[in-house]
Amino acid sequence: MFKFTMDFFAFLFSALFWLSAAVVVYAFFLFPVLVWALAIRLRCHASRSDGLKSVTLIIPFYNEADRIGAKIENCLALDYPPGQIEFLFISDGSSDGGEEVVNACEDPRVRLLELGTRRGKSAALNEGVGDAKGEIIAFSDVGGEIDGSAMKSVVRYFHDHQVGCVCGTYRGAATTGRDIAKLAAGYLGFEMQLRTWESNIWTAVGGTGALLVMRRQDFTPLPEGLLNDDFVLAARLAAEGKRVIYEPEAHIDELTAPGSAKILRRRARISYGNWQMLSCLPRVRNWRSRFAVWVFVSHKLLRMILPIPLGVLWVGLGFLSPVLFWLLTICLVAMLAFGGLCMRINPRLIEDHSLGAIPLILLSLGAVCVGTLRYFRRGEVEW
Repeated sequence: MFKFTMDFFAFLFSALFWLSAAVVVYAFFLFPVLVWALAIRLRCHASRSDGLKSVTLIIPFYNEADRIGAKIENCLALDYPPGQIEFLFISDGSSDGGEEVVNACEDPRVRLLELGTRRGKSAALNEGVGDAKGEIIAFSDVGGEIDGSAMKSVVRYFHDHQVGCVCGTYRGAATTGRDIAKLAAGYLGFEMQLRTWESNIWTAVGGTGALLVMRRQDFTPLPEGLLNDDFVLAARLAAEGKRVIYEPEAHIDELTAPGSAKILRRRARISYGNWQMLSCLPRVRNWRSRFAVWVFVSHKLLRMILPIPLGVLWVGLGFLSPVLFWLLTICLVAMLAFGGLCMRINPRLIEDHSLGAIPLILLSLGAVCVGTLRYFRRGEVEW
């Protein structure tokens, strides 16, 4: 009986080990290759028209006085008929003078909506849509610089009734020569390409916060406190069977390159928001598009649970090769300690060197775990 029990647990752990390996390989290698191949053979073109619709570009902000001026200039530089676009800046209880910067702009297309007290980004978006005048609503953030021709590129899709949402694509972080910026830009470029392939087949699922455009009539109010609003807005439309398109010619740049501390905080926040957004979406069995379900599970859900299969693989390595397990454990702990120490003393020690990518990736994985734990403990996070 004892031998049977031990054999059973050995078989069970072996199955979990190889299943975990399959999940990691599928999520990061096989799925992108499948999407790339399908995008070549099954590309579905959305129809576009030269006719333009009225647009309200909504930009929520909180204590962004140092960057809000550059965002206003970026908005006014967009190539779009002046009588058909307005820029609605929403202050979520800012206290650093950002509202005065917006009020100082004399262009009638620029408007300010003040919430008074801080209520969160999703509440700001809800209020903004309620105050918007355009048939099309576009969402952006203060940190994203939109290319001059981008708005025309995305609005032309909305003559196709199958299209529910159109997003811009990041070109990458600001060019600074720092390796951390190059690392972030490289990952972001891969992510944008993968979403573009998905939308070429039929639909992507997530959105881009720096430029997400949809019909005002398709907007459903967001729950207050929601973090990943851009993903929820796009995923709701994909669940209804509509297309979420990524337009490769609608370029977005970050006004400032993110530092390592900002990247880690963002990873923790996104991880928290990933679990939070599950309660805001329809149950998967109610989604009208089977392709959207496949993309959602493969591109999003499997990445969310990634720490679990990685943990199983790590424990399995301890059984397969104890010497290699302890050697790698010591190396990883040392790199984590080094990365954490550099973050406290001087982040540039790892940001400016290619080898700094290793501790940063490990710290990023740790940030994902922190965000997940905070969600299940319902800790507070900020947008």
